[in-house]
Amino acid sequence: MARESVWQRRARKCRSAKAEYYPKVDLTRSRHEPEEVLSALESLDLRAVAAPAAAPAAAETDEALRLPECLDLLAAKPLARALLERRGKPIVLDGSSVRQLGAQCVQVLLSAKRTWSADGVALSIVNCTPRMIGDLQLLGIDSTTLTSGEKPQ
Repeated sequence: MARESVWQRRARKCRSAKAEYYPKVDLTRSRHEPEEVLSALESLDLRAVAAPAAAPAAAETDEALRLPECLDLLAAKPLARALLERRGKPIVLDGSSVRQLGAQCVQVLLSAKRTWSADGVALSIVNCTPRMIGDLQLLGIDSTTLTSGEKPQ
């Protein structure tokens, strides 16, 4: 059998040392089971409610979509689906309950803002929490780009 060279021995030690620092993680499984995630997302208050009085002037038939408390990776797909169902109609998004805003949902909201403006239809995000504004700033996005309506006190 061939003898292991110095370089092969060093490479083997390096690989084993890396394995200790960077354990293998199975990214195909989420932290939550899919059924749990779907039931949690369905329980979110994504129903249309009456438009708030501070909403921009528009028809009284506008609907406000209350954004969920946690807008992270798991909430991005249902949010996009809920917005696509209302495409072509003026919409008001209520951010009064948002406690966490992730980059994926910011992408969805920015895309919706551009899509609605390209369609010539009003889309506004009102009643944003200070945490939501702070998360936007952490991501390097000016809050006026995305939000409109009432600002937090």
